[in-house]
Amino acid sequence: MLARILVNSYEDCCGILSLPASETNIDKLKSIERLGYNKKGICYSVWKENRMLSRLRGKENFWGAVVNVVKANAFLVKNK
Repeated sequence: MLARILVNSYEDCCGILSLPASETNIDKLKSIERLGYNKKGICYSVWKENRMLSRLRGKENFWGAVVNVVKANAFLVKNK
C-alpha cells in the first residue's frame, strides 16, 4: 500500500528529492515562481516526477530538469 505524502512547501520538495533544505536549494525552487508558476504547482510537479528527478540529482542538468518538469505539469498563473 502506498503512503500519501503531502508536499506543501519547498522544504518538503527538498525532502522528497533527498536534498538538504538549504537556503540555496530553496531559493532555486523559489526562482521558478518568477517564470509564472505558483508554489503549489511547483510542489505538485516535484512530487509527481520525484523518481525521475531523484535519478538526476547531483548532475549538472538537475535544475534544468526541475524547470522542465514544472513547465510540463504545472499551470501558469495569470497576472491580474
